[in-house]
Amino acid sequence: MAVLKYSLLLLSLIPVYSQAITSKEIVIENKLSSCINIKASEIFYVDGMPILEVSNQIIKPSSECGCRSLISEYSSNLVMDGYESRLLTAKLIFEGEKSKFPLATSNKIIGDYSVLIKIYCALPD
Repeated sequence: MAVLKYSLLLLSLIPVYSQAITSKEIVIENKLSSCINIKASEIFYVDGMPILEVSNQIIKPSSECGCRSLISEYSSNLVMDGYESRLLTAKLIFEGEKSKFPLATSNKIIGDYSVLIKIYCALPD
């Protein structure tokens, strides 16, 4: 009888535990899609900083997609209950077949929320 009570207690805890774990969703909004094809591949961590590695295929230079130069810009945004909060913004040049996008200064900031990456032309400073 004690074993049955213990088993039922453990069984009742499993749904609570599984609901508490959510996976991060990374969404990429690529305004340069006619010039650069981008696909997310994996997230890795450097000293607790989440970094998204993407594979990219350059179709044509971003300067041919309305940008004033080859310099692009991206922002990572935390998405919570339909609200976006900007985490990082940086400039980059797409070279080769892979690029890396730091998502935040710490994985603790993101937690289990989704991240929206926006890629667009860099504006002059």
